[in-house]
Amino acid sequence: MDGDSDVLHYLYKTYLPKVTRWISQNHGSEADGFDMFQDTLEVLVSKSLAGQLKAEVPFQAYLFSIVRNKWISRLREKKKEELVRNEEFERYSDINYEEHFEHENQILIKKMMTETLHQLSPLCQQLIPLVEGKVPAKEIAEELDMTNANAVHRRKFACFESWKKRIMKHEYYPIWQSMRS
Repeated sequence: MDGDSDVLHYLYKTYLPKVTRWISQNHGSEADGFDMFQDTLEVLVSKSLAGQLKAEVPFQAYLFSIVRNKWISRLREKKKEELVRNEEFERYSDINYEEHFEHENQILIKKMMTETLHQLSPLCQQLIPLVEGKVPAKEIAEELDMTNANAVHRRKFACFESWKKRIMKHEYYPIWQSMRS
């Protein structure tokens, strides 16, 4: 019996990280990866007991072909469930789904803008809202204790460039791009 636990320990140590990484890279979570690994081991044990495993096929090939097939089936099921949920939502909802979807996207974009703004320097965090609020450069210079309006313009450019770089790296940037086109 101790040999069985050694084999299981080896399988978990060697293949579980590979399976969870693959599942994570294919629209799943680490928990999904663990579940798929468990389900796959059950299938492999059943096939082994039934004498259906061929010795000439590498174990890892068996393992990943089962994981892949099971995961594709699970994704198809999730897709069908999602379609049914969306149809039911549209059927029973008082609001237009497209308007709701657009509203949700606007919330995500606002969150992206706020998060990325807070990643900037304190001066940029103060400067950008003033510029966006159309406050004259001379007044901004006085309020932020800057030398003159030219300094405000130079700093404004640097702040917006830094903000743009952060926005482009944010996970919601593709949503924003799709809304703008």
